[in-house]
Amino acid sequence: MEPIKPCFQPDAAIYLEFNDVDEQGEHPMKLEDAAAIWKFLFQHARTDKQVIVQCEGGVSRSAAIAKAIRRCRGLDWSMFDRPPYHPNAYCFGLMMKAAGTWEGSRQQLC
Repeated sequence: MEPIKPCFQPDAAIYLEFNDVDEQGEHPMKLEDAAAIWKFLFQHARTDKQVIVQCEGGVSRSAAIAKAIRRCRGLDWSMFDRPPYHPNAYCFGLMMKAAGTWEGSRQQLC
């Protein structure tokens, strides 16, 4: 399956492909995917640009990633714990794990 490309031209983008499953499912998110997201965010942290996180459905994988980003940044993330969002717990866990291990410096990421 080809990753969905946006209908606009972003200043910077990262495209990853994984299914909305846990570690037992077919083609799950990997720790390397979560680390790549943090690396991308860290590389662009000082650009004062908005971040758009989007998956095909927009309610599970992207909600899990956005929830982890907001939590690490000390922002309110409670919005992702109620409908219409249903954050993928596995993706969220990987994002939090990667935040603590990427480049050995969680303080730089969160």
